[in-house]
Formats: sequence, structure tokens, C-alpha cells
Amino acid sequence: MSLKIRVRNDKKNSRGQCPVVIQYQHDSATVRFPTGVSVPPQFVDEGPKDGRSWIKKGHKGYTTANTKINQVWAEVDALIADLAKELGREPTAGEVRDKKNEPKQETKKTDKLIELYQEYATTFSGATRTAKYAALDKMKAYNPRVKVGKVNLGYVDGFVEFMRKELQLAETTIGKTIKDLKAGIHYFHDRGWIEPETFYAINPKKFKVTEYKPTHDQEKTFLTREEMAVVIQYDKPLPEHLQNALERNIVQLQTGLRVGDTQRIEPSMVLGGEIIMRSQKTDTTMRIPLTTKVQDILKRHSYTLPEQSDQKYNKALKTLYKTLGLDRAVQWPKYKFEKWPDDRKQEVQDWQKEQNHKSMAKDYILVPLFAVASSHMAVRSFITVAEELGMSLNDVCHVTGKTAKIIQKHYWGNNKESRMQGMSKFDQAFNQQVG
Repeated sequence: MSLKIRVRNDKKNSRGQCPVVIQYQHDSATVRFPTGVSVPPQFVDEGPKDGRSWIKKGHKGYTTANTKINQVWAEVDALIADLAKELGREPTAGEVRDKKNEPKQETKKTDKLIELYQEYATTFSGATRTAKYAALDKMKAYNPRVKVGKVNLGYVDGFVEFMRKELQLAETTIGKTIKDLKAGIHYFHDRGWIEPETFYAINPKKFKVTEYKPTHDQEKTFLTREEMAVVIQYDKPLPEHLQNALERNIVQLQTGLRVGDTQRIEPSMVLGGEIIMRSQKTDTTMRIPLTTKVQDILKRHSYTLPEQSDQKYNKALKTLYKTLGLDRAVQWPKYKFEKWPDDRKQEVQDWQKEQNHKSMAKDYILVPLFAVASSHMAVRSFITVAEELGMSLNDVCHVTGKTAKIIQKHYWGNNKESRMQGMSKFDQAFNQQVG
């Protein structure tokens, strides 16, 4: 008897994805159970369960895929164990198949949103489960007794307003919470927990978060060309964790890679002076020519950067930038600042006193650049300086894996110096002496 993960290479779709199944074998007979997961076969780790992840980290959405597979695995494994106990022997493949296909007696579910969502959240594990419970806590805080049939657009609008005004959450957090709510309602419907007419009346496809507009736009935080040079050219000794953060940051600043993609670099991806890899977030191919500095760093680490968690990396960046004297004043939303730990707020307040800085508007305060250093700032810095240096939009798209629409909406035009230089050239064109 054996239970294994298998890939149906004979069922490959037009996108190169193959269904992942759980295969039970007894003697020479086998039976397969679908997991609902289809991925390119190179991302699947086939075989029996031994504590590893089925879908490799290189695949976008690997956490969700592994959760789905584990749920089906646990169900089949428990079914086999129950049958073996009932029969007093190992069940045959046919007996397992028949038992699995028996119609289930569904017990009537509650109509309370919180109870249904809590049961949905328990189907996950790890960080995903933590995120689902975080969304659940917000739903409880807003209306702990609401029935799922009352979750309509009016409920969503009120919930969003509550998260903005009462909980003072970031827009990204609010949007993620509404997405989690939509996913939960779809899950209720797919499992038959709610009636089809209730699901279609709710119509979760219409759940959207209207973008919040502050009193004036927050400036985008990025390193200027001169500040990037300070980081890239720094060569004094540092503690190991800061040195690792410095080198990873240089790689980001000179490639535009997201931090998750820097963690996936391996020797096979470095070909002909380029990093050629698929973006974990967008699943698009990136072709990134290597600068001399980046090539030296990767070569020193055998083309695999030292491991460092996102949290530790972002914390180290703040210390690193402060060490490098990157303390230019930047705007930061007050509601975000108020959520910072006391020691971090105190550091900023001390800096404000030293620099004699005060709030510029009721929604924002001035903070030093090092206090808000992050991995994403490096991506924004690369794109902003690339524009300043004249790199084409098409080239930036190929290097970063981002679409032109995203770059133009969120990154292009952030740099005041680039705008000033462009307008200066325009001005000069009409002030030249003729003849």
C-alpha cells in the first residue's frame, strides 16, 4: 500500500500546467484523487509525504497550492485509516474509491458570517491561516452577529469606512481584508454552506474598495541617484546581518528585483551576463543585465544570496541607512506613524527636534528617510533613477517584470529632477538663437 503525489503529464493544458493528483496504490491497482491544483510539472515534488512541500517555492501561489493538496491528502489518508480499521486489513484501490465517492450527509450550516468564516479559516495553515484570522478579527469588531445573507454592498461600504476611521488601517490592508471576505463567500458557496440564491444575491464580484484620497498626495519615497551611490559604494566593515542587508539592497537597487525574487536567485538563472528568471508575483520572464557590482556580489556568494527573512531585512535596512547618514526628510502619513512602536516613534521625534521639523499638513508628518527604509523602496528607487538616466519604458518592463501600465501609474514621473530636466530642455528648444 502506498499514498503518493503524482503529476498527470498526459493532461497538460495550453498553459503548460498539469493536474496534481493523490495516488493510492494497493498491489497493482491504483486510484487517483484530484487536488484541484494544476501547475507546470517542474514545480512539483512528487512522492510520498515526508514533511516537504509538494509545490516548490519558485511557483507563484505555492502556499495556497500546498494547502489545497494537504487538505485532500489528510482527507484521503483518514479515509484509508478508517476503512482499514473497519475491514481489519488494507483496503483495495476500488474500496477506497467507492468510499470516497459515497454521497455525504451535509449537516445544515449556520447562517452567521463569523461562524462560517472561522470554519473556513481553519482549513489553512501557517501565515495564510494567520492572515485569515486577522481578517476575521476585523469582521468581529465591525459586526459580530451579521448573517451571511446580509453581506451586501451596503455592508461592505460600512465595513470599509469602519476600518478607515475606527481601526485606521492602511488602504492595502483594507483591500486585502475585503478580498479575504470575497474568498470566504466563494468558499461557502463551493462547499454548499450557503444556498445558491443567497450567493448570487450577495454577488461578491461587486465588492470593491473605493480608493481613499487624502488631503494631498503623499510623495513617493525613493533613493535619489546620489543616495543610491552612497549605498552602492559603501565599503566599510559592517556586522554580518547588516553586510547581508547591504549586498541584497545593492542587488535590488541595480536590478529592480523584488526582495522575494532576490531570494530565489540560483546559478542556473545566471546566463550570458544576465539573470533570466520568472517573477514570483507576476509570473512574467525577466531578463536583467548584470552590473559589475551585482556580478561581484553574486559570484562571491556562488550566485545564491545568504538567507534573511523579509522582516529582518527591512529592520536591518533602517539601521543601515541611518549608519550611512541617509536622513533626508520625507512625508509620512500620520495614521501609519501612530501605529509604530514607541521606541521607533521616539527616534523620529528626537530627529524632528534636532532638525526643527514640523508637520506640513494635517494628514502627514516629516520623518527621516532611514526610518521608512524598506525592500520595496529599492524597487521604486531603481525605476525612478532608470527613468532619470533615460532607460526606455520597454526596457524597464523587461528588467522588472512589471507592466507598462503599472510602471506609468505608480513609478514613472516620481522624480522631480527628471521633470525639471525635461522641462528645461523644452524651454531651451524655444530660446535658442535662430540664424
